[in-house]
Amino acid sequence: MEKRQHTNDIYEKTMVRHVESMCEMIHVKCLGSTTKRAPHGQEAHRNEIFDYHDALHSADMIGPMEDFNKYNNELDLTKDKKAIANGQLRQLRDRLIVTKMKNEELNEFSLKFSSGVMVFKIDEEIKNYQEATKEVKHVQEELQDLEKKLDVNRAHLTQVRKTKHDLEASLKDIESELAQFDK
Repeated sequence: MEKRQHTNDIYEKTMVRHVESMCEMIHVKCLGSTTKRAPHGQEAHRNEIFDYHDALHSADMIGPMEDFNKYNNELDLTKDKKAIANGQLRQLRDRLIVTKMKNEELNEFSLKFSSGVMVFKIDEEIKNYQEATKEVKHVQEELQDLEKKLDVNRAHLTQVRKTKHDLEASLKDIESELAQFDK
């Protein structure tokens, strides 16, 4: 922050010096041209205004304007970075709140349940696990029985297919013998 203020001060002093020197140059230019043109009071004043206008258009303001634009761009980038940092800060703050809430819930949970209750809960979970293991074993046994029945049925199906094939071959033989008798 201090560095930024220092940069702002330097830039401001530079701009003020440049503007003052430009004003002096324009004023000298205008005074020089008005004394040449109009010796009378009002005409001199009117001509001085026109000379200021002409001198302003011909003044070299590109350098300071580029500096000014560069400074504004840097300022905009700084503002963008600040906005991003604020967004990240908000996210961290939200995460901290959620973490605090979870911590409070855990503390509340630990206060509600003493170690005796937890042992009871653990024993209950162990019993549930043992029952589930028994059920899994029972289902595995049923699955093995079904696989055995499937193997028996496959063997039976293979036998039926072989018998069908044999019967079809016998039928063809009979048909060929009948065809010979018909001739």
